[in-house]
Amino acid sequence: DAPDSLGLKIWPDLDLIGAVKACNELGFQIHIHAIGDGAVRQALHAFAEAKVSNRPVLVHAQLIDSVDLPKIKELNVICNMQPLWMYLDPMNESLIEPRIGSERNNRQYALRTILDSGAKVAFGSDWPVTSHIPLKALAVPVHRQASADSVVWSSSEQITLMQSLDAYTAGVAYQCGRESELGTLEVGKRADFLVLNANPFEVDIHEVCNIEIIAIYKNGVLVK
Repeated sequence: DAPDSLGLKIWPDLDLIGAVKACNELGFQIHIHAIGDGAVRQALHAFAEAKVSNRPVLVHAQLIDSVDLPKIKELNVICNMQPLWMYLDPMNESLIEPRIGSERNNRQYALRTILDSGAKVAFGSDWPVTSHIPLKALAVPVHRQASADSVVWSSSEQITLMQSLDAYTAGVAYQCGRESELGTLEVGKRADFLVLNANPFEVDIHEVCNIEIIAIYKNGVLVK
């Protein structure tokens, strides 16, 4: 209901920059949760001003102004995004779009644009707000639909299933600074993997969420 507004700041700029700088100097990895375009811009500004060096993470990155998009790659920021939400749900229609307008609304979760820019992406859940089960969300950024017969939200931002899987595995390992031991199945890395009852690349994309886990291995040892 205020289309020119970017929202109200929770942190004054100087306070946020000071906090980010202090945590960075102590060696902490900085995570800033930023959903709207105003928050994303403020977070990127804080990363830049504080000269963050330890793989800063922008959590959600739900709406990004096109002017700010190149800064994500330039600052080596990792976008930790929540794939389960990448479809039009009733809350969007009733709560979000009327307030930010259709143009900004349809720029949410610009996942393909972010990946094409060369920026790093890792997937997360934001649990307990939503489901923590990756198989429930894995295919959502691929089809971007609430159901097989529903509207596809911003089809230009759809990604491949392999890209989605990569964000859940190698992307997360990179975010944690553990890509040398986790994230892919390779000689010399830890054998942490699942055995599924179906191949997600062979079933209908809307059935990926129904695939079941039949075995879990940790360090090469069957644990379940």
